Amino acid sequence: MSLLKKISVIIGCAFSLTSFADEGKLVVGVEASRAPFVYVDKSKTIEGFEVDLLTAIAKENGLKVEFSNMPFDALLPSILTEQIDAAVSCISMTEERAQIVDFVGPYYNAGLNALIRNEYQNKIKNNLDLNGKKICVVSGTTCEEYANSCNGSDVLKFPSENESFNAIENKECDLLIADAPVIEFQYIKMHPGKYYKFENNLTFEEFGIMTSKLRPELREKIESGLKKIKDNGEYNKLYKKWFG
Repeated sequence: MSLLKKISVIIGCAFSLTSFADEGKLVVGVEASRAPFVYVDKSKTIEGFEVDLLTAIAKENGLKVEFSNMPFDALLPSILTEQIDAAVSCISMTEERAQIVDFVGPYYNAGLNALIRNEYQNKIKNNLDLNGKKICVVSGTTCEEYANSCNGSDVLKFPSENESFNAIENKECDLLIADAPVIEFQYIKMHPGKYYKFENNLTFEEFGIMTSKLRPELREKIESGLKKIKDNGEYNKLYKKWFG
């Protein structure tokens, strides 16, 4: 079933609330298990590049920012029902999503890749080798869409990146599909010699800040804030901080 069909009921049931931004704060939904973009650190604080990015954008608009951690597939419905003002978490700006919500960006260029256990280095060498494999993904993502396109694959869906990774750690799947920078920074570097990824990404994708189509004025504020921090050098400072 397409994203549009899945979400049609939610659109029909959506209700209108006063924007949190009208009260001086920006409430941003996240799925906080995607280091270095957004994750929960040892002190149980939500950190990451996207956290700093949205904090800087909110500051440019004289707003405080609050982050709400939830499953990835709850982000879009929470935008539609106005439970949150915006959402990030490596959200790809797809044409299908853009029919339902607005995006500000892109603020990061990436793509999907595969995290594969080293024991498969002679068996899984390219995207065609993904056919017929057991693949872990986060539900509601472009990773799920890609995995479903692999012929004969058994797709295991999880609400968060951490749970998807735990499944491959426990050998419940042969590999997981995720955003390439998350695979590189969160898994390859943190577990040297245990996993590998493809040299070339499976796709090219751009990350954007998701907002409601019913709030064009909020989208414009976020868009203006992003432009300002790019122009004044703050974006480059944040990028260097998190990615070197």
